[in-house]
Amino acid sequence: MLIFWVIYAIIDNPCLVDVAYTINHLIVGVSLFISHGWWTYQSATLIALLLLWGFRLGGFLFWTRIRVGFKDPRYEEIVQRRAKNNPKLYFFINYQFQGFVSMLVMNTLYFVFRKPERQGWNFWVGIVVIAIGILLESYADQELHFYKQEQKKKNYTNLSSPTASAVQTTPSGTIYRGGLWKYSRHPNLFFELMVWYGFAIAGLDLTTWESLLSFVSPTFLYLVMNYLTVPISENYMKKTRSNFDQYCAETVSYTHLRAHETGRNLVCRLLLEKK
Repeated sequence: MLIFWVIYAIIDNPCLVDVAYTINHLIVGVSLFISHGWWTYQSATLIALLLLWGFRLGGFLFWTRIRVGFKDPRYEEIVQRRAKNNPKLYFFINYQFQGFVSMLVMNTLYFVFRKPERQGWNFWVGIVVIAIGILLESYADQELHFYKQEQKKKNYTNLSSPTASAVQTTPSGTIYRGGLWKYSRHPNLFFELMVWYGFAIAGLDLTTWESLLSFVSPTFLYLVMNYLTVPISENYMKKTRSNFDQYCAETVSYTHLRAHETGRNLVCRLLLEKK
């Protein structure tokens, strides 16, 4: 992650860390694939799915953020609150932490590729889970991206109108409530988890208990999402979206578990049924 931090320092866009997350997984996955018997159809299927996941997610993040110079306002807020004097040092620590998270999550890939000749129902179940996760994560990302693009066009049209009000509704003040986002506040995170639990299932060796350790990685990823990623995102949304509390009451977070709460600031109490 040191190399990616140096690139971040040059382009001054913290969003690069999200692209680095996928690149790290691809490098490790391909290395394990080559060193553990790439000639089997099982391993070929799994590496194909990993490449599809990585190029889809990494390409989407690069195209919609790095290429256009988009800076995530959540990172900007963190800089203002915690690292105003030395943001480069703060993100150096942040990038190394992200590297540590990636290392733990990538542990699943060791179990996926260490036994290329695997057979069993769990392999096929895992393949189906991975494929569905990739498809629906991509769908959720595209839904939100298209909505943001439409909101930008509408906002630009309003500002260009000679009768436009001095106060405009900006894209940052709106919430997309269609498609998968009608039911979940973070469907992309849910299906990202689904992908990695799918890899853990596919790599499970039913003849030894050691392969159960492959589930440690996606479980750790869940904890990071639930206690770090989601709270940061929803705290920001709560400050910038006036109707976010209502949205929280009508949707689940991303799994049917209680959403994270803090002592002073409730980050969307999770309700399992609509009011």
